[in-house]
Amino acid sequence: MGSTIFEARGTVFCAGADLNAMSGDIEPNDSTIPFPNKDILIGELFNKIYKPTIAVVNKDVYAGGFLILAGCLFVVANNKLNFSLPEVKRGLFPMQVMASLINIMPKRKVLDWCVRGYSITAKEAHSLGLLSHICSKDKIESVTNKLVEEIKENSPKAISLGLEAYDNLYNTNNEHEYLSEMLNKMQQNDDAKEGLSAFKEKRKPNWTGN
Repeated sequence: MGSTIFEARGTVFCAGADLNAMSGDIEPNDSTIPFPNKDILIGELFNKIYKPTIAVVNKDVYAGGFLILAGCLFVVANNKLNFSLPEVKRGLFPMQVMASLINIMPKRKVLDWCVRGYSITAKEAHSLGLLSHICSKDKIESVTNKLVEEIKENSPKAISLGLEAYDNLYNTNNEHEYLSEMLNKMQQNDDAKEGLSAFKEKRKPNWTGN
């Protein structure tokens, strides 16, 4: 069975959704990958991977990127990173991220983070349960390899069935589908349109509360 490892290249691990695309500024797409028949709910997809998943995080994480961190069983991260939820500063709210985070972090802390939209350090993220392992950048590979080797010593079938049982115990209410609908609804209000415009124009938004 083995493990599935998620890594990234570039200046960030993941910054979530493309805000320019949300505001209607969509670049031409010549991809041959077919469009899905319905929304892809990343939070639910991770629940169906019935084998150990490891996120190897060497860059900062923002917004929807937390669906990957919260979805993985293990998160190995550089101890110098920052983790930010800035959606409310764009007139949005991290709906599905909220649902995923409250499964692994204290609910009040998650709501505070979502409402105030600040950044936290790797050390704080580790203490809150978001990260399973933190270490210096040069140790990430060795820590990850050790984790993989420890997993490989155990029964793949037992792990697979155990993770399937966990999924059926705690992830059966389709909450991500509801929250995706709420996010789509939110994008239609004036504050969301203003927030996305302000982000695109690199200015402070003027909220109306509508």
